[in-house]
Amino acid sequence: MTGCCILDCNNKGEEGYVMKRFPINPLLKKIWLETIRRKKWKPKQYSAVCEVHFAKKMWEKPRQDGKKKLKTQAVPTIFGSVSDAHSNKRTQQAE
Repeated sequence: MTGCCILDCNNKGEEGYVMKRFPINPLLKKIWLETIRRKKWKPKQYSAVCEVHFAKKMWEKPRQDGKKKLKTQAVPTIFGSVSDAHSNKRTQQAE
């Protein structure tokens, strides 16, 4: 399955993380690539960023079916300590 393409992040979809593929819109895709700062790297067809790299404000209101949907202009912005992001996800799942 797809794993997160952010450096030092090992999250995978099969572990319960929501994975978001790169946008088709060329301008938004360029912005994503600039924010993740991976020099000379190009995403493949199934390259994805996991949910922990998107701020709460980047997500639409919770859907009734439980699926998470990014807003149209969402950009990954959380890259600090991945271990903090992992613990936040695990805490949310436990609640």
